[in-house]
Amino acid sequence: MNIGVVIGQPGGYRDTLAKLRAEHDRARAAAVSSVWLTQHLGFDALTLIASWGAQWDAEIGTAVVPAQTRHPVVLAEQAMTAQAACGGRLTLGIGLAHEETLETYYGLPRRRSVSYLADYLSTLDALMSGGKAAPNESFSLSARLGAVLPEPPPVMIAALGPRMLQLAGERTAGTITWMTGPSTIASYVAPRIRAAADDAGRPEPRVVVCLPVCVTANRTSARARLGPTIAAYNDIPSYRAMLDQEGADSPIDIALIGGADDVGDAIEDLLAGGATDVAAIPVGDPDEVDATWDLIAALADA
Repeated sequence: MNIGVVIGQPGGYRDTLAKLRAEHDRARAAAVSSVWLTQHLGFDALTLIASWGAQWDAEIGTAVVPAQTRHPVVLAEQAMTAQAACGGRLTLGIGLAHEETLETYYGLPRRRSVSYLADYLSTLDALMSGGKAAPNESFSLSARLGAVLPEPPPVMIAALGPRMLQLAGERTAGTITWMTGPSTIASYVAPRIRAAADDAGRPEPRVVVCLPVCVTANRTSARARLGPTIAAYNDIPSYRAMLDQEGADSPIDIALIGGADDVGDAIEDLLAGGATDVAAIPVGDPDEVDATWDLIAALADA
């Protein structure tokens, strides 16, 4: 079973290097198939991946690096360094930062378009494959990197909207989703991205579904405690659209919360419905987090 974990909760501002390393080591002990690092106002994900090196066999990826905040030459150099340092296990997840995030946190203009990301991918792919990046509408550069790799890292994008899913299927290894529930994955995300890949003659794309997961004996209490921690995603248009597609009133409605059997069944339903991987974010009080990790380890071993 392709079960992974996300290290560093999105929106968390209290991560320490020791905490992230402990989560990495816990994932290693659980023998998960993949580990994903978030990138948002904290430690740099690609630097961590490079520093951990080739310590075990699991895939390790970014979920996701905001494309507008890093020039493609810089990101190509970082990704190729991490890919070499971790023994070729990197998957580079990138996405478009939300407009308010760009303006508020980075002081950058509200630049968010599919055409920009398509240009970014063209430049990035050329650089990481050892070719020369040609000028395009978004990047007026002509450059080639001196670093050479036997195999560049696969690239995935955070694609939710129709045009982004089309781009993901045509040009990348797949999509990494957030705030997207099981029926939306099965009826909308998976069919669209797979049709785009098929039309482009590409291999079947991956659909990596990231969701909060909490194994608990008291689902009602857990929902009440955890709901406020993810409520802000309700006001972000792209995520609100996914919640509407799912028929969910709020983000907590698509979190996987309940007993171990119920949560395990929900993860299996996601995989049966079109997800190729489920990347869990263990949440809850310490006992709930421990129980969630126990379930992840059991599923990874199944």
